[in-house]
Amino acid sequence: MGIVIIGGGAMGRAMYDGWINAGVPENSIAVADLNADLCCGSADFLLRDTGQSKMVVLAVKPQYVASVLEAHAQLLNPGDIVTSVAAGVRLTTLNGLVSDTVVVARAMPNLAVALNSGTIGIAIANGVSEAMVQNLTSVYDKLGKSFCIDEQQIDSFTAIAGSGPAYFFQFVEHLAANCAHLDIHQDIADSIVTQVMVGAAAMLADTDLPGASELRNRVTSQEGTTEAGLKSLEANGVLSQLVKNCLIDARERARELSEIEYRHG
Repeated sequence: MGIVIIGGGAMGRAMYDGWINAGVPENSIAVADLNADLCCGSADFLLRDTGQSKMVVLAVKPQYVASVLEAHAQLLNPGDIVTSVAAGVRLTTLNGLVSDTVVVARAMPNLAVALNSGTIGIAIANGVSEAMVQNLTSVYDKLGKSFCIDEQQIDSFTAIAGSGPAYFFQFVEHLAANCAHLDIHQDIADSIVTQVMVGAAAMLADTDLPGASELRNRVTSQEGTTEAGLKSLEANGVLSQLVKNCLIDARERARELSEIEYRHG
């Protein structure tokens, strides 16, 4: 399947890099942008009648989605897929901008797609065949792992997966910064903490155990150092409440932004 990414900003380029890393041929994927410096790949496949469907990814600001689809209407053939990563542009809006023979979907990736470790939420319009759904998800799975969600869950998914890396980075930042209180110099603290997180993530990704809690239990010896540290983190349920507040606040802001973008669009 050929892929055209319209918009060469941070997310558009991250997706391009991820697909190239996954083995998508450079002559089967292209980034198109008004800024020629942001264009890459090759769109020559558009000139060949391969009989295969293609995917057009809209990685532009929400207010430009309608004009971009209008300008590129000649690219879309029956069976093609349009996926939008633009916040607030709903499936009903996308359906109204293309032929009813074109499949539309919304995607919410995070920037880890550049390293093929992304988390991607996909909301697909009703009536799409199971074969087409599998085709779409298989393309996005090359960037990490995709999850089919209802459109009304997009804002919640954004709060968890879209913003999630920043929560992780901030915890790493605090952990490394506080190594100074344990007489660990900053010049190695960052490397130590990063490696701890890389190892923990690898264990979590590799385990057949039911979630992080069982791994945590295995690491935690009774009355040991880990238990002492965890008791401090969990004192009076503060950590759980902070995480809950974090996710709710992020989701509500995503809803606000979606409504703003939707009205402006």
